Amino acid sequence: MKLSTKKIVYISGTLMFLAMIAYVWVLCYPQALFQHSLTHRSITVYSETEIDSRWKSVIDQSLSLIQNSELIETQPKINVMLVANTKYRRLESLLASPVLAKASQNNVFLNGDIEFDRRRIRGFVLEMDLIRTLAHEMTHCLENARYGINDTALDWKREGYAEYISHHSDRTAPDYRLTTLLEQYESQIADSDGSAEWMEISAGVLVPPLYVRWRLLVEYLMDVKGMSYDQIRTTSVSDAAVYEELRQMIKQKNVE
Repeated sequence: MKLSTKKIVYISGTLMFLAMIAYVWVLCYPQALFQHSLTHRSITVYSETEIDSRWKSVIDQSLSLIQNSELIETQPKINVMLVANTKYRRLESLLASPVLAKASQNNVFLNGDIEFDRRRIRGFVLEMDLIRTLAHEMTHCLENARYGINDTALDWKREGYAEYISHHSDRTAPDYRLTTLLEQYESQIADSDGSAEWMEISAGVLVPPLYVRWRLLVEYLMDVKGMSYDQIRTTSVSDAAVYEELRQMIKQKNVE
């Protein structure tokens, strides 16, 4: 019995819709794509290959950084997906360009080669500090858990806070000064005419200059003005206004 054109279109459309639902589902919940997993504390690492036990140390160090976040209420349950050269990455590439690291819901995706001895995650064009990168993305998972995945907070607040938390050990070092980081940022912007995609804020630690700026703003608001992250999220003051206020404060201190 022949199918009518209308039925063929309906069936084809339904199959395409179901395929799209399955595709989105796999991207959001990709654990089944990975053969291996390792759970340490509340963090589970997923991989297509055997997982190095040194991930336990990486997890411990990253958790020690995010423990300083006011968003920590209980031990966070976070999945870390190692997606470089995997089926997941090939599926994702149909919709998205590759990034070295990102977070979605309570999942962290790391798309690079891991070098434990150097504490680095290495992509095609750059490498970043593994511990800080993982802590940064874990902080986004904390934000997703507190505020929802459709969070509308401005990028300078979300990314600035993730940088603030992931660089806790730098900020609390005896010789650290907020003014030094600001000078370093402004020098980088001046030297590159604002065109630099990355800047080295310490040995081997590369960060986009815009993220450094946003961290400076959050750090100033939290450590100098005493604001909480919830207060920062609800303030209507622009990032430009906060940046100018920071510069004026430092200028006044230099005069004094």
